[in-house]
Amino acid sequence: MSERRWMQDDAFLAAAVAWVRSALMDNDRADAHARMEELREWSAFAGVADAFNLSHFEQQVLLLCIAFELDTSVGALCAQAGAQPFPTFALALQIFDDAHWMRSHRKRRCANGI
Repeated sequence: MSERRWMQDDAFLAAAVAWVRSALMDNDRADAHARMEELREWSAFAGVADAFNLSHFEQQVLLLCIAFELDTSVGALCAQAGAQPFPTFALALQIFDDAHWMRSHRKRRCANGI
């Protein structure tokens, strides 16, 4: 991977962590979201999301988990926003505006032939 690609991925992840922190603190996250989306198309994250056909909500859950791993303060923010000092599915449903677990559940059932 080229150095430029690493820098693009780093910039995207920094923007994504800032966006997740804003969501956890219930701040206006429009600026952080715009910056993240601006960098998304050039990131490895976009490739993963496309390869696994992740819904918007599933991408948000993945970014929440990534932010927890990259930023040590995210655990405390999770505890303030929810009940646990780590990301949970319930927390994701609470903090993300367009959270909809049914679509994800339906997609998995269809993929498994249920």
